[in-house]
Amino acid sequence: MGIILLGSYISNGAESIDINECDAFKKNRTIGERCVHGSCYNSVGSWNCSCPAGRQWQDVGNATFPVYRCQGNFSYIGNLSILWRGQSSRETIVNSIQNQLKIIYTNDTLEDTTYRLPMSSLFVSATVLSLEEDRSVSPMHLYTVMYNLRMGEHVGRDRVSNVLKTMFNGGSLLIRYTQNIDMTFRNTSYYIFRAVQLDSVTTVENCSDMNEKILHDLEDTK
Repeated sequence: MGIILLGSYISNGAESIDINECDAFKKNRTIGERCVHGSCYNSVGSWNCSCPAGRQWQDVGNATFPVYRCQGNFSYIGNLSILWRGQSSRETIVNSIQNQLKIIYTNDTLEDTTYRLPMSSLFVSATVLSLEEDRSVSPMHLYTVMYNLRMGEHVGRDRVSNVLKTMFNGGSLLIRYTQNIDMTFRNTSYYIFRAVQLDSVTTVENCSDMNEKILHDLEDTK
């Protein structure tokens, strides 16, 4: 029987031999594309990428072509207003805003294809920093939102802004959830804050300290 390739193994019928993908990437000089800013390590039947402190591991590839990035932390602070129709908890509204921003910034059709790396490979997270309601507006709920977009590399204010300009196309964005609940994104603007270094693993639970730091530093710059 001949040699058969089975995923990360070579099989000759009698035994399976593990393929060291990291060595293969080094030989074909693609390791910097498959494990970006990290250290590739082999495991039985697979491989992965370990990240240094201050960078966050993220899978930006797919099942047939795995790519891992150790994302940096380049923060872009945005301001927008939304109209919310219906009765919902503050948590629901915050999650809806964050989820919609994620959808926008992982949509490759909203950006010029001439960039070497698509925004979807650089987007890490969207976090609402503050949510203030204008109670003079009724029956709709008008909120002013400040939020932080974390990107894995410096992409520039114009590139971040252009994605939203393309999405809104000079107007607003209506997201309908149910017959009685919807959200409308309105005015948006961006300015570059600065890179904020986090621990290598960042979760929703430990993001609160970072958000407080960003808000504190923003107050100091006013």
